[in-house]
Amino acid sequence: MEDSGPSTGRIVLKKLSKALLLFIGIAVVIPLAIGAIFGVGSAQILAMITSTLLLQAAAPPIGMAMGLSPAVILIVMACFAIGMVMAIFEICDGLAASSERVRKWIDKIAKISDKHPVIKRYGAISCCFIAWIPGIGLYGTPVIAWVFKWKRLPSIVFTVTGFVIAAFFVLFFASKINEVLLFASYTGIIIFAITGMLALGFSMPGKVFPGPLQDKKLVLLLMVANFIVLPLVAYLLVTTLDLPQGISIGLILMAAAAGVPFLPRIVQVGGDNYSIAGVLALFLTVLSVVYIPFILYALLPGGTVNLPLIITALILLLVVPLIAGLMVRSRKEPAAIKFGPWLSKISYAAIIVSFGAVFWVYFSELRLMMGTRGLLAAIVLILVAFGIGWLFGVGPGMKKVLAFGTAQRNLAIAGVIAVLDFTDHSVLVMVMVTGVIGMVVLILFGKQIRKSKAQEVSE
Repeated sequence: MEDSGPSTGRIVLKKLSKALLLFIGIAVVIPLAIGAIFGVGSAQILAMITSTLLLQAAAPPIGMAMGLSPAVILIVMACFAIGMVMAIFEICDGLAASSERVRKWIDKIAKISDKHPVIKRYGAISCCFIAWIPGIGLYGTPVIAWVFKWKRLPSIVFTVTGFVIAAFFVLFFASKINEVLLFASYTGIIIFAITGMLALGFSMPGKVFPGPLQDKKLVLLLMVANFIVLPLVAYLLVTTLDLPQGISIGLILMAAAAGVPFLPRIVQVGGDNYSIAGVLALFLTVLSVVYIPFILYALLPGGTVNLPLIITALILLLVVPLIAGLMVRSRKEPAAIKFGPWLSKISYAAIIVSFGAVFWVYFSELRLMMGTRGLLAAIVLILVAFGIGWLFGVGPGMKKVLAFGTAQRNLAIAGVIAVLDFTDHSVLVMVMVTGVIGMVVLILFGKQIRKSKAQEVSE
């Protein structure tokens, strides 16, 4: 039965008021006073407090982005932690005062913990480590300490200590954030390439070969569109728009890389044949591995292409996984069917991580690219590629397959080469931007085509 007397209401109100005053006084007023002493604006301090409220120990990068010193960041976060933990204890006391059921539950837990004196004696120390646990953190730790009736002052001290230690580690790694994200972007591209090739191999049943490749006219048009026309279009865009060298290399790199591993998925959005798209993706990928090192050597300035490195990387990161995937599919088809979708998901996740990391680290290069008409060049390349593929498509349903297959360039091949062979970061940024534009544009086109197809059937 819940308590409802006037005295209980006053106790609850008193506890809640005390919690609010503790939080405002320690978590807000003291940091503002410290900010005034150190010459830090109140807006920055309040923004840091709000960031800590939302992100807890992960807030230091926000403070660094605002230009706050590490000392000010840690002091503000420590004050916030003290005020918040003390306020939570008061709120819990108010909850217990308002509910007989809660008091009985707490007493029951206390009797259980009394049987284990070690937990009661040293439980407060564990707050230092509990505060690190995701999902519990600063807000859940004092509740646990209150439920088990651990001594309040040690619980506050160890909870705040654990929180500040966690914030310190985040602050330390935040100072190295660019190096960490850069490593994540490179690793993501390599994982994307390997898993994408494995997934493509896993998705290819032997009975679909040679399939559409028996059509000599189709094969010829496919090769002309992807390996002659598109690189020439990119070269014309580079020279006409007078793009910087790094952005030019990235655009040419994407134009020369054909055979996107997830072409079947993109084409499926448009409602076309999944197996045919898979065969064409496999065919274009293999040809790209052979073709792209030499076209780059021909189109790019001398000395900028390391052919042995590129060829070795493409073989190890693309050809070997692709062959492995095909072998698994031919010998262990049930396993390939089962694990293929998981590999695709890993591949998508890896490239998303890589996208985010690249755009975070090289945001300045991204702005430069937009200012030098690089973004316009990427959009024009994708749209022209789609139009060329549509124009070259022959046979039922092949226009859409070739249009999608020509417009979506092979981000795996281009990304691996950009990471391993070029120190100019704008090359990788241009590759990523073109890849993102291609995926977004083609998904929109695919949905529109599928919608139009459904309307035609209904009519």
